[in-house]
Amino acid sequence: LAPRDAAPLTDAALTPYRAIKRALPAMTPDYPALVIGTGGLGQFGIKLLRLLTGCEVIAVDVADDKLATAREVGAHHTLNSRTLGDDTVARIHELSRGGVSAAFDFVGADATLALAFGATRKLGRVVQVGLAGGTAHLAALQSWQPEVSFSVSFWGSIKELREVMAMADDGRLTPIPLEFHGLDAVNDVYHRLERGEVRGRAVITP
Repeated sequence: LAPRDAAPLTDAALTPYRAIKRALPAMTPDYPALVIGTGGLGQFGIKLLRLLTGCEVIAVDVADDKLATAREVGAHHTLNSRTLGDDTVARIHELSRGGVSAAFDFVGADATLALAFGATRKLGRVVQVGLAGGTAHLAALQSWQPEVSFSVSFWGSIKELREVMAMADDGRLTPIPLEFHGLDAVNDVYHRLERGEVRGRAVITP
């Protein structure tokens, strides 16, 4: 692998890999998995869910262009939560026949955490990956179904990185959309990333 192609794997692929790997015991092909936030981490999350599970993948975002990318990388269903508003949870329940087996929140805001819990069925798993400063407000049997496990997943280990690199090296894990820029463009790229204008991952190549 060329270093510039491998660089995003160390974060944007490794982080969702750890989150998904630890949630596998709760997942079953009978029910979909939910990905909230379809930026770079979410895109790799969709790819990894397709590789590691037999689950359909429901992807949720507020931007239609990112949802289009989510479909390109393997999501079975895409929903714009800004357009659907309060109907988003009901639509997920409809698609998943009563709730997803696992929800991965790659945003981590109040609203996305509420969505993750509202969409997850009994005995399921909610994993927070994004760190947008949100708080999970949980009320038993109301916002939180019985025996749903909640965890925060952060980055990954060197062993998991080797596993990710092996999947990329043999072609199972394919890249998300990448763009490459010299070091002199780093400030411009940073501001584009802040504004949500980077489609997948931007790599700086000094």
